Amino acid sequence: MLSPFLLLYHSGTAEERYVVVASVAVAYLLKTPLGLTLTDLPESSALVAPEMMDVETISCLRRGVRHGHLAEPHARWVIADLMQWPVDRISHRDLDQWA
Repeated sequence: MLSPFLLLYHSGTAEERYVVVASVAVAYLLKTPLGLTLTDLPESSALVAPEMMDVETISCLRRGVRHGHLAEPHARWVIADLMQWPVDRISHRDLDQWA
């Protein structure tokens, strides 16, 4: 079953693109049952995310460490995975063209 937290973005091409938000990124990178639903995406699909997803994801991981839900070494490992995750980051700096 595909995660209900992914938005299908039609870019006008045959390729399906899904928008990843920080909560989905955290779930995927921590390999939770919800996060593992990303592995159900068709291979031809692409993932896109707002550029701020990285900051929001790291903030969530930091909160997890601070509250004792996540060990700091594990959080560092997850951040390294986040930085290498092949998700197209979309800049928020260009949003004024949409206004």
